[in-house]
Amino acid sequence: MSAKTYSKHLSAVFSLVAQLIVLLIWLAIPLAFLLGDVIFQVTGFEWLCNLLICLFSTHSIASTVIMVLTFPAFRRIITCQEKSMLSPATTMVHPRKTRLKN
Repeated sequence: MSAKTYSKHLSAVFSLVAQLIVLLIWLAIPLAFLLGDVIFQVTGFEWLCNLLICLFSTHSIASTVIMVLTFPAFRRIITCQEKSMLSPATTMVHPRKTRLKN
């Protein structure tokens, strides 16, 4: 395996591990607390359950932020350091001009 390929592989593995940590924090922990509350019927912790549901709903936002922060290709695109994705051979189709009937 070449050094460049190994570097990309290491970056992808790091990004995957970071996303799994986000999955654990944003999904597994709130779900475990919510299930524990339902099973043991604990009273007085409604505010915590509401907070955990709010945390649960922000999972996709956190996952996207972690993906952008840990994956160099996405970071380059977000910071506009990437070249244009359109090559000179790309054909642009412009909308047709419609004629007004008199």
